[in-house]
Amino acid sequence: MEFTVMEKLLVARWKKSKVDRPGQYHRILILRSLVVAVVTAMVLPAAKAADPIKGGVTTTQQQQIHYQAPTPEYHYPAFVPPAKPKPKPEKPKEKPKEKPKEKPLVLNANASFVKPQMAQPSQPKPAALPPPPAKPPLRLNANVGATQPAPPPPAPVVPPGVLPVEFLGQWTVIGNRQGINALPQYQQGVANIFAPTTTNTWTIRGNPQQGYTLTTDSGVTTGLQIGRMQGNTAWLRYNHQINKTTATETISMQLGPGGASFAGGETISITKPGEQKPRCQVKYSLAGRRN
Repeated sequence: MEFTVMEKLLVARWKKSKVDRPGQYHRILILRSLVVAVVTAMVLPAAKAADPIKGGVTTTQQQQIHYQAPTPEYHYPAFVPPAKPKPKPEKPKEKPKEKPKEKPLVLNANASFVKPQMAQPSQPKPAALPPPPAKPPLRLNANVGATQPAPPPPAPVVPPGVLPVEFLGQWTVIGNRQGINALPQYQQGVANIFAPTTTNTWTIRGNPQQGYTLTTDSGVTTGLQIGRMQGNTAWLRYNHQINKTTATETISMQLGPGGASFAGGETISITKPGEQKPRCQVKYSLAGRRN
């Protein structure tokens, strides 16, 4: 027969005290019987309700039933699923940069492809060629030692007051006005008298003994004063009357190759007796062609 926990405790306490108290062991047995009876009374109605055919439990089963205090029902807390972490936004994948396609090297679009040939075995080197003949030293001046052309003869010296015959004859002269320098009160009138472009025919005649004259197609005939001569350039001057004023014209003539043309200029000054300054000065550029 097995003892309950309480009985075991009482027995152990009784043995520990080592004092044989009269009737104490018998009290334990009686207390055990009472506990068994109470438990049987509590279990028997439940056993009959569970199995009415058998009508309860056997004595052996009653002895094996031990009283257990009812335990309160445990309520589990409601299950709360853990919050899922928010997914991090994915960075957009960058497309790999495409490498520029290399264009194939085309040596010649029209040339046919030639397969490479296998390397040929090395051949013996040819004998060294003799050195080339030495070249003559380079001259800094190729004309050194050669016959130099004779320089042109110097221009003949023209005596003062003599006009070479190359300037004589008939010329068609075109003038282009280059500028006007006039007193304020004469500026507008001078611009109307002297045209921007003129075309005249000059005839130059004479000799050093009788003098030289200039005749124009406008009906002017005047004597020429020969100035200085320098190479193929001559400076001439003449005067003529325009109403109550005097026109003084200075001409420069530079002959071209062959003496068939000339280039030069002309300055016209208008003066009046008793006035200190000229009223105006007009300049023309000249281009002449021999008729």
